[in-house]
Amino acid sequence: MKPAFVFTLIYLVLASCAFAQDGVPLFKAEAKSAFVWGKDSPSGAVSSSVRDPLTGSEVRKLTHAGIEVSSQIGFEKATGQSGIFIAYTTTVVNNSNKTLSIRYGETTVDGQTVLPLPVSSGTMQAFGKRLRPGRNVDVAILRCFATGFLSDDHFFSLSGQKPELKVEPRSYVKVSAVIKDPRYYPIVCSVNGCLPKGSIGYSVQVGSQDFIFVRPGRALTDCGK
Repeated sequence: MKPAFVFTLIYLVLASCAFAQDGVPLFKAEAKSAFVWGKDSPSGAVSSSVRDPLTGSEVRKLTHAGIEVSSQIGFEKATGQSGIFIAYTTTVVNNSNKTLSIRYGETTVDGQTVLPLPVSSGTMQAFGKRLRPGRNVDVAILRCFATGFLSDDHFFSLSGQKPELKVEPRSYVKVSAVIKDPRYYPIVCSVNGCLPKGSIGYSVQVGSQDFIFVRPGRALTDCGK
């Protein structure tokens, strides 16, 4: 699927989340070419969700033709850093009989495309140095990874990452991404706590098929707690 099309589809799904009360299926035609969590069809993937037994956070899953793609996502304000980081892990379980490629698709925040940050591990002192433009983000400063909530096995990033990963038959791969929320005031506080506003969506391509996950900000796990 072309990146522009994926962006359009995620944008339409975000719009449908924001205006669900209107009952207008804005993405109905486009959804035939991608699997969107929560938008099942008879010939498409099956959506489901479970709770992580350790954190209680929601794990969303899309299953189709022997392939299971699951999504976990969190946010935090890292110690000594400005802004809000959003990170997610996608787990691809391949129960088919062929090797599959995994490629980065798109990440959007309220419809705005956001590129994943370059990442590293152990190259800066944890919680010690302030990020500089062009420098990698050390995942050691992010509790989403330090606590084991998200995986640091592989990353989608702007540099230092192969264009695609491979998942062999009867095996699985975990791949993550980190972005910085581009909005000036991304957090809204209420009696339920302080959580991101709006919606966050992303897509990954497994084989020739795109899998899309979109969540309202209030559904993200607060890794900083």
